[in-house]
Amino acid sequence: MALPTALEAAQQAAAHTVDLAFELAGRDLPREHCAALAAALQQALPWLAEEPQAGVHALRSSPGEDDLVLLPRRARLGLRLPAARVAQARALCGQRLDVDGHPLQVGAAAPPRELVPTRTLYADFVCWGPADEDFDAQVASTLAELGVTGHWISGGARSTLAPGSEGRPSTESSRLHGHALVLHDLPQRHALALQVLGLGRHRLLGCGLFVPHKTITGLGSPED
Repeated sequence: MALPTALEAAQQAAAHTVDLAFELAGRDLPREHCAALAAALQQALPWLAEEPQAGVHALRSSPGEDDLVLLPRRARLGLRLPAARVAQARALCGQRLDVDGHPLQVGAAAPPRELVPTRTLYADFVCWGPADEDFDAQVASTLAELGVTGHWISGGARSTLAPGSEGRPSTESSRLHGHALVLHDLPQRHALALQVLGLGRHRLLGCGLFVPHKTITGLGSPED
């Protein structure tokens, strides 16, 4: 029997992958907090870095002063995980995270949410590493290699500190670069698979994690 392709395996895994949201209390964070947040989460959940399907959704925030961002009153910390990891992830409840000197109190977890079948996906930051000169070519080749049909639009440039660079002066060599990305006119089975697989690297920084987006249609006619 032939082994399933990565896309087929991810389609099967989609039924067992969830988003898990935690209540979160905190005042502010450094504007570039993704690497520090990922480090704090890995300290609390040591298995997180070894789980290839784990990802951390970007925190919602608003601009503050002195290179800080402000958290809303009803802030949420979102993880994407295999359903089998949910019980372990609930160990975060009640923990206090130190994100580069800024405390975050993790509260109760909501019921896990299944992935949503859709035809349009959005990731605010997709990257493959320090450089982004070949971003469009990398997207095209990766989607072709997976066998994903549909269309895509790359958006604004993004940049953040690389893992291990938190708390140190920012230099070009310590940064990751990429772009926002919309995938549209996807077959729903491919969209589910891509929510499992992600695209690019650094899922624990929130990179490459796709969420459903407002529909963009009429630009193609992929098979469903």
